[in-house]
Amino acid sequence: MKGVVAGTLLFAALMAYSLVQSPVPGVNEPQYLGKALHLVDPSFCPGDFFLDSSDPHGVFGLLCGPVADGFGLPAAALFGRATGLALLACGWTLLATRVIGTPWAAPLSGAAFLAAAAVGNLSGEWLVGGAEGKVFSYGFLLLGLAWGLERRWLPAAAAAGAAVSFHPVVGVWGAACGAFAAAALAGARRWRGEPMERPAPRTAAAAAGLFLLCAVPGLWFALDALDAAPGANVGRANFLQVYLRLPHHLDPMTFRTHSWFGFFHLTAAWVLLRRWGARTAAETAFALVVLGSLLIAYVGVLIGLRTGEPHEAAFPYLRAFLLKFYPFRLADVLVPLAAALAFAGCAIRWATTPPRTLAATGAAGALFLLSVWTPFYDRDPSGLSPEDAAAWESMCGWIDETLPADAVVVTPTRNHAFKWFAQRAEYVCFKDCPQDPAGILEWNRRLRLVRDWARLRWGDDETPGFDRSELGELGVATEADYLLTATLEPIDAPPTHVAGPWRLYALRPEPPNAD
Repeated sequence: MKGVVAGTLLFAALMAYSLVQSPVPGVNEPQYLGKALHLVDPSFCPGDFFLDSSDPHGVFGLLCGPVADGFGLPAAALFGRATGLALLACGWTLLATRVIGTPWAAPLSGAAFLAAAAVGNLSGEWLVGGAEGKVFSYGFLLLGLAWGLERRWLPAAAAAGAAVSFHPVVGVWGAACGAFAAAALAGARRWRGEPMERPAPRTAAAAAGLFLLCAVPGLWFALDALDAAPGANVGRANFLQVYLRLPHHLDPMTFRTHSWFGFFHLTAAWVLLRRWGARTAAETAFALVVLGSLLIAYVGVLIGLRTGEPHEAAFPYLRAFLLKFYPFRLADVLVPLAAALAFAGCAIRWATTPPRTLAATGAAGALFLLSVWTPFYDRDPSGLSPEDAAAWESMCGWIDETLPADAVVVTPTRNHAFKWFAQRAEYVCFKDCPQDPAGILEWNRRLRLVRDWARLRWGDDETPGFDRSELGELGVATEADYLLTATLEPIDAPPTHVAGPWRLYALRPEPPNAD
């Protein structure tokens, strides 16, 4: 019963933080849930370049796509958040019970974790926010770790495989860290001359089979995304993905100084708190899992170290290939989680009297309030003023109600949630980058085409700006139907619709039903 109450408290805290710090649609929900809806209903935004590309998170799409199809994208976001965070709270509570010895460590560590998360992280890896496959993956990973610490090998293997299915990168790195911890513990036992604790051969074989069975669906989607089309320059695609699209996640040379500072101090806090907390076999095993994630991150730093620009470093394509697998991702979650659990363990050991228990509870409440009060850096992904954001949604709503269902729009390349609100295909969006090599190269080509058109055509005659013929040229080059902009001006053509600073222009003759 204590575990149920503690897990419910943790879930409530996670859900509240998610809704406050990441209002729907969250920073990545238009991409993940748009993909999910398009997977089950290809008529959603037909012809959208990003949605038509391969999807390494297909298992997540199969779970949330039907909800989006039946009840809409906002409902799918709430469903994905609630189910993902419930799974995470379950795994977290079981792990806290095993590592610290009491389920009450779960809500206490949750408050500390959220307070640390609100301040920032090393490589932009967040755990509690919008609906994504990685939330489910981390939930299964924590379940697998908890069951592994209890030597329940079959459910642990199944959970680890499910973690791979929902997010292959998180799942594979998590399984690797678990294997590292098991090998380190076995080596320590051998060195001390103690008997080895191994599962029976049949149990080991069954566990391996369960892991593969549960991992195969996600691996199938992931391998499809990694498959290179004939003639695709895979090295260049990897380079673009790492150093153009995702350097804030993958290139350690671009991580901010205060992020390194915070991560080092959080790691040091975990080490110190471990010295003051209770050392158990389960806590030691979990610490080895965290150490494994730190070793992976350390190797990532060594790979990414360079002087000068990325293309000037030795073996730039090899570096990009290795960095594309997110070596910092797991440590960015496990280190603050370990520090939070260690903090909870120390607080529980200290709270031996009712006044101290009340003080520890108050500290947890204060940390939670601090976490939701601190402005999260991704709380408003659009970066727009309230007036411009309202005008953006108004424009997208008009497009949804008025334009043909198969219309393709050249949008501002740094926009947020056009497809979510407008339900129409985009020609290209910086954030909507495919995962397969051919798709990445095409994404870059489209970005360059729009940028070069705007730069070359703005001042190519006596009058700065754009005229009807130049809009038509963009339409021919992109095969898109409309241009949506707030910054390209002046444009010597009547807009189809205006909302605040946003103006919509036809790139080809208007269809009869447009007004």
